[in-house]
Amino acid sequence: MSQHEFIQKVKNCLFEESSAVDAATVLNDLDGWDSLGRLSIVVMLHDEFYLTVDTKTLRACETIGDLLDLVRTKLDN
Repeated sequence: MSQHEFIQKVKNCLFEESSAVDAATVLNDLDGWDSLGRLSIVVMLHDEFYLTVDTKTLRACETIGDLLDLVRTKLDN
């Protein structure tokens, strides 16, 4: 999956419509990055990549790029 595709999936989970969202976007700056948004991300990561991510690990991600790095790291292990 490309970076662009991953960002689109994150945007869909968080109901984010801005075209300015990219890998450097700070998650806390997105309106959808709340408890429901985080849950949507966890479900997407499970459904798309068969990954389980705990809340502590998810909260450590500051940007969309951090989320992508997390996925890539988990898939490489």
